[in-house]
Amino acid sequence: MSPQSAYPLMHEVEQKLISRPIADIPAKVRAEMARWPDWSTLKPGAHIAVTAGSRGIANIPLILRCVCDELTGRGFQPFIVPAMGSHGGATVEGQRALLESLGITPETVGAPIRGSLEVDEVGRSTSGHPVVIDRLAHRADGLIVVGRVKKHTDFRGPIESGLMKMMVIGLGKHYQASYIHSFGSNGLRDLIPEFGRIILANSPVLFGLAILEDGYDATSDIIMIPRQRIPEEEPKLLRRAIRQMARLPMRDVDILIVERMGKDISGAGMDTNVIGRYDIPGVAEPASPRVRWLIVLDLTEASHGNCTGVGLADLTTARLAAKIDQASFYMNSSTSGFLRRAKLPLVCPTDQAAIDLALRLLAPTPAEQARIVRIKDTLHLTHFWASSAVVDALRDNPRITIGADAQRLAFAPDGTLL
Repeated sequence: MSPQSAYPLMHEVEQKLISRPIADIPAKVRAEMARWPDWSTLKPGAHIAVTAGSRGIANIPLILRCVCDELTGRGFQPFIVPAMGSHGGATVEGQRALLESLGITPETVGAPIRGSLEVDEVGRSTSGHPVVIDRLAHRADGLIVVGRVKKHTDFRGPIESGLMKMMVIGLGKHYQASYIHSFGSNGLRDLIPEFGRIILANSPVLFGLAILEDGYDATSDIIMIPRQRIPEEEPKLLRRAIRQMARLPMRDVDILIVERMGKDISGAGMDTNVIGRYDIPGVAEPASPRVRWLIVLDLTEASHGNCTGVGLADLTTARLAAKIDQASFYMNSSTSGFLRRAKLPLVCPTDQAAIDLALRLLAPTPAEQARIVRIKDTLHLTHFWASSAVVDALRDNPRITIGADAQRLAFAPDGTLL
């Protein structure tokens, strides 16, 4: 498609999402930690491990700083332990760099970061397999699990992404992450709860701090859960998280343009619940949205070359492909076992070439009738762009505001989408 006048009109759309931000995060963290009843059981100067994962969680440096400050103020010695399985290339240096890219440093959180790939066995599963956790966390005087509870990108169950997964996959390092993922999505669903209970019973976990986010990815709640209550309370928080998560408001999309993907956005690079694709053998695809052609244009810098999940797209660009770090990418993808998501889509030289090809693949549907949606990434869905065919179907939606002006898809001389 040559002249830019031939591209469809795109309208800016604003979506009203559930908004429940916490007004004072430090006060909330202090109040929740004060509810833990057993502070007197810890000796003065006790070393307390605090988990930090690899996701881009809103306000996570601040939350961790508040946790560490509260521990220091009570006379303890906190330290941060990376809890991210095989992410960061499954190396101490890579995981430290990943935390730094998320704004988590000794300076920002007020505590040292101690990374290790060594693990200790803390029990055996019903099948006789050893259950392990990070050695530094296990040998600390106490362990506080900090993590966000949300819908997982690979499976459905009462416990998905959250504190239990942080303990089993995150603190299990590459060894346990690989083992659990070897059973596919059913293994994640069934083994995380089993392994998590064994870890809770045989490790120094004091309590969990569960983080919930609203539709705008703002911190909406922080909840202290005593260790013995985590398996029962986390499913309730998951149901809350699902009710307020952001989604695309349309059912059918001809072309979905995702400007960027990344591990800091979703464990799958793009949230599968947003794009409507799991691409896991034996797992039914989401009912909505149904996307015919998905284009991903770029990879976030915070991903450090790990483009796990790029295979969920149909088309990508040379710009994204040039940023791939094979060691990090292959390590994370092989650990997950979802190799179909690691297949490189058709690589187009530019954004324009990718979009032109997608439009041709829609034939005989004319470009002006194509249902096209353009989003920044799957984490930010408040504002997006949609073609006239999509907008016409959204006009009666009370949660949608459509901008008065429209402009056609346009490109810079080098083919970059403007």
